[in-house]
Amino acid sequence: MNPVIAIVGRPNVGKSSLFNRLIGRRKALVHEIAGLTRDRLYGETIWNNQPLTIIDTGGYHYDETDQFLKEIKSQVHMAIDSADVIVFLVESRIPATPEERAIAKILHKSKKPVILAINKVDNPVLINDETIYYDNYACLGFREFLNISCSHGLNINTLLDKACQLLPKKRKSVEQKDTDSVKVAVIGKPNAGKSSLVNAILKEERVIVSPVAGTTRDSIDTFFEQDGQKFTLIDTAGIKKAKEEKNIAELLSILSAIRSMERADIALVVIDGENGVTSQDQRIADMAEQRKCACIIILNKWDTIVGKTTDTFDEYAKYIRTKLRFLHYAPILPISAKTKDRINTIIPEIVGLTARYKTKIEKKDLQEILFDAQSRFPVGHIKGRIMRVHSLEQIDSSPPVFRVLANEVEEFPKNYLRYLENRIREKYELDGVPMKFILTLKRKKG
Repeated sequence: MNPVIAIVGRPNVGKSSLFNRLIGRRKALVHEIAGLTRDRLYGETIWNNQPLTIIDTGGYHYDETDQFLKEIKSQVHMAIDSADVIVFLVESRIPATPEERAIAKILHKSKKPVILAINKVDNPVLINDETIYYDNYACLGFREFLNISCSHGLNINTLLDKACQLLPKKRKSVEQKDTDSVKVAVIGKPNAGKSSLVNAILKEERVIVSPVAGTTRDSIDTFFEQDGQKFTLIDTAGIKKAKEEKNIAELLSILSAIRSMERADIALVVIDGENGVTSQDQRIADMAEQRKCACIIILNKWDTIVGKTTDTFDEYAKYIRTKLRFLHYAPILPISAKTKDRINTIIPEIVGLTARYKTKIEKKDLQEILFDAQSRFPVGHIKGRIMRVHSLEQIDSSPPVFRVLANEVEEFPKNYLRYLENRIREKYELDGVPMKFILTLKRKKG
């Protein structure tokens, strides 16, 4: 799970500008989570090899006429609770306001590391003067402070350095509690039946089940054991469409779901069989694939499909493969969480997939696959030069990572990597297992 840095402050101090600086103009930028944010509230970046998740919060204020005042305050509290380090942004030349004094009390109570960032110090001559503006904010009681300019990018690098220095040495996680269990994230859009599925697997009502979309706000971990194997089921919040993400509370639930995927071994991607595959389902499948979770597609509410024949499932499976091309390798299980129909197929599939996820293939066996693949279908030519793959070897597992040594990298056809992936899948029956290929240039000797 990436460490989280939250930006808090009253309105109009430059929080969004700082957010954009931190994630939008860094050379080390990884990505902003596609389709996830409203007003760019979440983003991911890497600084000095440290992956970071950045949260931009709503402005904390005292305007009693604002109908969303209570919601904004609760959302700021939630962001603080989720953060590892907090950047408290204020504006130079304006003494601490009542809102900022209130925020300071909340931050001190949280006992989280805080950097007081004094924004709009746009004069490079004054940017490193530690006393010229801090006197306005000394009453807030923070030892870590820094002058910055979001508009000019002054001291932003230093801010990131400070934030990384304040990160906890060890983040508490479920993995520290139980390293032996298989961690299974149950993901999907709201009301697809995720909590009902968890209860059906557990055979008891350990998770609140409700027909109201978005009931599960936080990821809920449930430990259980079956046939000598330990499992951790992670029931995540439903992931909504971007236009439905009306507040930070919804976005924090999505962050929770994404972080659950990042620490999971396996993701159960729950599809509502009544409504078919939606754009939300496609986005969720893409998230799971990007995070290289081993995946099982759970086609829920199979009991509601009327007029089923012996061909119905095959037709549905073909339809799902077309829609969820990101998970072309994942097995599909038709079940009903409500009636418990075929629930007993899930755990055996998880156990089998766990073993496949840890697959390690000897280099000599991969070389045989490579030789056969190139004999049947050569890589091709580029600018009159024959392209060749010299070797194929596995360098990691969970998920399997393969290094492809070739005489060309920039022009190497990506579809050939998919071809090699399919050959490996065929031989080792790696259904549900994501693979990663690292293309490496073979250097000429001398």
